[in-house]
Amino acid sequence: MGHQGDVWLDGFYGRDKHHERPRFRCVPRIDPHAGKRRALHADSTEQHTFIEPLARCHRTSSSGVPHFCEECEHVLDRHEGPQTSRGQAFTLREAAHALVEVAQGISMRRASRDARDAAERLSTNLWGMLRASDHGQLASDQLAMFGTIVRDALIPPTWPDSVALDEISFDVVITDLTGTGKVSSPGTVSVLGVYGYPTGRGSGRAVALAARGGGDALEWQAVLRSRPDEPSWVVCDQGKAVTSAIKTVWPNATTYVCEAHLRMLAEKRLAADGFDSTSGLWKALPAAIADRSRWDQLEADACAAGAARLVAWIRTNRRLIERQWAIRDPNRPLSIGGLETVLREVVHRLGDRRLVFRNRARIELVFDLMGLEMAGLATERRFREIIRRELLRNGGRPRRGRRSLDDHGSSSLYGAIRQVQTRLAPKRAQNVRAQTARRARQKAAGQSHLRRPPKLVTKRRPALP
Repeated sequence: MGHQGDVWLDGFYGRDKHHERPRFRCVPRIDPHAGKRRALHADSTEQHTFIEPLARCHRTSSSGVPHFCEECEHVLDRHEGPQTSRGQAFTLREAAHALVEVAQGISMRRASRDARDAAERLSTNLWGMLRASDHGQLASDQLAMFGTIVRDALIPPTWPDSVALDEISFDVVITDLTGTGKVSSPGTVSVLGVYGYPTGRGSGRAVALAARGGGDALEWQAVLRSRPDEPSWVVCDQGKAVTSAIKTVWPNATTYVCEAHLRMLAEKRLAADGFDSTSGLWKALPAAIADRSRWDQLEADACAAGAARLVAWIRTNRRLIERQWAIRDPNRPLSIGGLETVLREVVHRLGDRRLVFRNRARIELVFDLMGLEMAGLATERRFREIIRRELLRNGGRPRRGRRSLDDHGSSSLYGAIRQVQTRLAPKRAQNVRAQTARRARQKAAGQSHLRRPPKLVTKRRPALP
């Protein structure tokens, strides 16, 4: 390790007697020819004590039983043991295991309890029994210190050549403590996802899952600008917000409308016409969207079958479909189905805990770890090696603190929702007024159409006597 001398074990250090860490002493050798100590450094010849950048955690049980390796049952010597970072009571392996559990959708409370149980950090409960606390702050601290290290190492820093864009939303309850008491209001969190294909159409994975206060064009633009480079191929649905953001941020990218999205829209028209999934028109839709001749045949069959809504949709989207045929590339992604699966799964794993998360950076980090787990990259060994390598670069200390993600009394997630709601309030009010006026016109037109003409009442003349 660069020490020019004899290195000896010099006791242990640590605040907890059950988690001792070895300390070493470097003693200069005596040069028999010069009759003096050999210099250890350019400016010092004195002996000194030091610790390893990643100290070995040597645990001793309260009963005096020496700690042994869980895998091979080897009794650890005084200088052996799992590695820990500076100032941490939990090993790198326990931290990596906690991150893997968070990536699997396990709650912060359970991940914290499992880490404390593995590290034998127990406390006495009300019944006088030693149990591991299930307070979730430990997993949150591990996420802040090491989660960003793992994410930055496994998620590409630039956009791939081909991407798919989609979003999903879930409802939350925004709770504020004001001078008049607790005030709750509904809110919506939008998860804007980017699915990357580094080698064209092949196997892809989620490369960004951003939690935003809404899914308007400005939020999409912020996500697309979060990394350098511009993809050459983008597949998405027909949402106005995402298509507007693509034109603004990635003007040179080729935008392709998801074929599954087009098929779904056609199926809705077909269902409105009274045809179910067993009909021939329904089964002909997937092939018709990708082929001109089959599209023309579908239009002819729909006309013959009396599917008026489907025929109207086909004729309305003729120009879009012709553009799709012109740019269609079988070596590129043609659907956003892979990203939809990821988005549904992360919201499912979040479950009722969506009402607990108030920090936007933390929930985005959890989403990214879930995306890594679904891509098969969230393993304890991989996470541990990434954390170890990064800690050694920084002298054994994490670059981020335990509370680096905290909002310090506020809520960044709820603040983002309020910001979007304030920005969209005038537009939504305008839409409401337009809808109200439209319904009033329709109601007036319907009443005038159904109004009957007045009857002509003729008075009868009295009969002549």
